[in-house]
Amino acid sequence: VSESSGRQKMLCVRNLLSRTKPVGQHQTLTTVTRPGLLHRGWLKWILPTLISGFFGVYSYSVHGKPYELEFVQGKLVKDSNAVLAGTRYRDGSGARKTAKDPIPSNGILKFYQNEMKSRPNGDYIEYILSSWCGQYELLEAHHGYIQWLFPLYETGVNSECPPLVAQEAEIIKSDPECRSRLVRSYQMMLHFYGMEIVDKETGSIKRHSQWKYRYENLEVHPHNFMRITRILKSLGDLGFQHYQKPLIEFLIDEIYVHGELKSTEYSLINFWVEAVKDDKERAELEQKIISFKEAK
Repeated sequence: VSESSGRQKMLCVRNLLSRTKPVGQHQTLTTVTRPGLLHRGWLKWILPTLISGFFGVYSYSVHGKPYELEFVQGKLVKDSNAVLAGTRYRDGSGARKTAKDPIPSNGILKFYQNEMKSRPNGDYIEYILSSWCGQYELLEAHHGYIQWLFPLYETGVNSECPPLVAQEAEIIKSDPECRSRLVRSYQMMLHFYGMEIVDKETGSIKRHSQWKYRYENLEVHPHNFMRITRILKSLGDLGFQHYQKPLIEFLIDEIYVHGELKSTEYSLINFWVEAVKDDKERAELEQKIISFKEAK
């Protein structure tokens, strides 16, 4: 289970197919009868775009039952595949497996050093960070930049972006310029989602002035849920683990206190919290969610 993992991908498709419903309304999760189709090359990232952009509401042959997050005897019952994916991410196996791999001549490090363009149809990181911020339509429609800005040890949906290797990660973590570019990348994506960093030291988050408009976009285009999963994991792998908890705390408050971004709850519990590397922080976040659900 990775960036395009089964249940999270199906959640994205479900939301795309339900665009005519008001945001936040309870929706029924259905299971695509042939989910393997979504994992075949370019289809796994372009199919949701085709459905959303050209076909509107598209009819699948589906089966399933109404889905609600399970909460039993004070515990969250999670998707077992999502939990396994989170465990594998947190155990650091990606770094261990690539520890002896050489630094690619056309990989993530060269991009972060501003020596090569992202692919496909991308640009140098400095140009992206200086010119793409605030270009919401571009950031929404372009599917090839997020894997370069937030690299992982696993292969993502962009076949032209190589996975991160351990030596690259160590250099990025120790290079002030690379670290600055990672923070600026994070700021650009937060702005795209309707949020902004209050304190770069702690990573605390608040809404920005266009939050309502951007929240609506996030819920209408739920492939961004997987982007957020990637962002959280990449922050954890590249020296900004302390940014993980503040973002999730902010999202918890938006969902359970303010009643916003309700359609992200599944990803929050099964993917985003699971991406938090620190065991104590992850337990605290889970307990906060449980407290809100018990108070209902």
